[in-house]
Amino acid sequence: MKKVQADIRKKTFEKVYLLYGSDSYLRQNLKNALRRAIAGTDEMNVLVLQEKEAEPQKIIEAAETLPFFAEKRLIIVENSGFFKRDMGDFADYLERIPETACVIFTEETVDKRGRLFKKLEKAGYAADCSSLDEEELKLQSARRLQREGKQISERDMDYFLSLTDSSTGNVSLELEKLICYLGDREIVSAEDISAITTRQVSGRLYEMIDAIGLRDQKKALELYYDLLVTKEPPVRILANIGFQMLNILKASEMQAKGWKKKQMMEQTGWRNWQADKYLRQCRQFTKAKLMWCLQQSAELQEAFRSGLMDDTLAVEMLIVSLTAKDDNE
Repeated sequence: MKKVQADIRKKTFEKVYLLYGSDSYLRQNLKNALRRAIAGTDEMNVLVLQEKEAEPQKIIEAAETLPFFAEKRLIIVENSGFFKRDMGDFADYLERIPETACVIFTEETVDKRGRLFKKLEKAGYAADCSSLDEEELKLQSARRLQREGKQISERDMDYFLSLTDSSTGNVSLELEKLICYLGDREIVSAEDISAITTRQVSGRLYEMIDAIGLRDQKKALELYYDLLVTKEPPVRILANIGFQMLNILKASEMQAKGWKKKQMMEQTGWRNWQADKYLRQCRQFTKAKLMWCLQQSAELQEAFRSGLMDDTLAVEMLIVSLTAKDDNE
């Protein structure tokens, strides 16, 4: 993506771009930025082809047509599916696109092994628009707040991101809400973040595990009931409890081996705030308790599948058991 951003700054463009990946917000933003930089407000020299409208011959005809009182004709092709199938001679055409045209493809999924993808990489540039990594997400969020005259500490930024999912679209929405909530105030506090940020399912799960670790049965059950209100299925909540406990167990074992946090993150792919949480949570559980929870989760899932137990009640009972004081630990 940095290459595309550099092209926009320098006003030097490739003949063809592919913007692909799971983050639709990133794809849209990058596409719109390229469109503004190449065509400005010019609509006459811009052709947008979506899904079934996107035919190779239409793209070729548009690219071969000279722009009208402009440097380039821009062709935007959205969700064509071209990069998941054999496109024959069209793949070769990418290398023959005239200098007076620019083609931008936006696709959610592509086959990188395909001939079309490989030809595009030679003829232009393919930008992976999957979710930003943690450091880039923190940097962009901090810059957004700075532009609005707001300041936030690194600790509070980590807290903010822990309450949102990793999609840039959701982070942008939550930042907008936070900025509006602050009004004329400059300093962002943890209290501001808690007051305005919509807690995601993952955030509630983390809080629930925290409450379980602290043996705070009341809070753990309240968070469980919150998840049920969001229509989160009990069997999925149970699976997530097991998944979180497994990660806490991993953190505990890696810490026992003397691993540093950076090593853990490289090994597991955890974000900084996730590693911090797992390391803090592993101090709240014994290994025996974690192993017991994993075994119980597996047994309960089997009981759900066989219809031997009500799933809502079973998860509630597991939380009660986990938060009960155990003198034998």
